[in-house]
Order: sequence, then C-alpha cells, then structure tokens
Amino acid sequence: MPPEGMPALRTLTNRNPNRAKGARAFTIKPSFPKVLSMPDAMMYQEEMFVVLMPGAAEEFLTPEELLERLTTILGDRQDDLPHDLQRFSTIAEQAQHLRDTACDLELAPGEAMQWYVVRLEK
Repeated sequence: MPPEGMPALRTLTNRNPNRAKGARAFTIKPSFPKVLSMPDAMMYQEEMFVVLMPGAAEEFLTPEELLERLTTILGDRQDDLPHDLQRFSTIAEQAQHLRDTACDLELAPGEAMQWYVVRLEK
C-alpha cells in the first residue's frame, strides 16, 4: 500500500521479443487518471522565486524584484560578465535572459546566487 497522497503503482509485464530467454522485464507506471482537471487555473498563474545568497537567509521575491536584483548585480559586473550574457547590449536584457534561462550566478569563486521558481500555497 503506497503512502497517503502517493499514486498506486502497478507492474506491467514487458512483452519484448528481443529480451534474453527466461528473463523477466517489468515497467512500473503510476496509475494516474487519463484526464486531469485543473480546479482553478488562475491560482497557478502567480509565481515567486526563492533566492539563496551565500551567508544570507532565503528570500522570496516576485519576478520583478528578482529582475531588479539581477540588474543591480550585473550593473556592477559589466567587465566580468558570463560569456552567454555578453551578446546582450543592455543590462536589462542581460538580467531578463539570466532570470528566464538560468538558476544561478557565480558571485565569487565558490559562491553563487541561486534562484528557483516556487508556488506558494494560498
């Protein structure tokens, strides 16, 4: 019996004719319903980021606040930009690209700022 909240698992026999004679192969699949309905799509539109900085407590920021934070950090580092950000002409474009495509930025050797999208329960 699976723990509460976990889907039941079922084992299906693999009928692959190429498998070794006498070998048994199994595929484990969660038994979810075929159609999942979304109770209220609006409640999933709000996103936040949890931001982890070296030596600091975690912070929860809106996308705009994270963009401001990245813009400030990148503004001080224009002479030492990561290679993939050098193709953008403005700091705002660099920050937007970084927020939307990465989840960390090295601040110093061995120290990195990290951010992850989170959904807060209402």
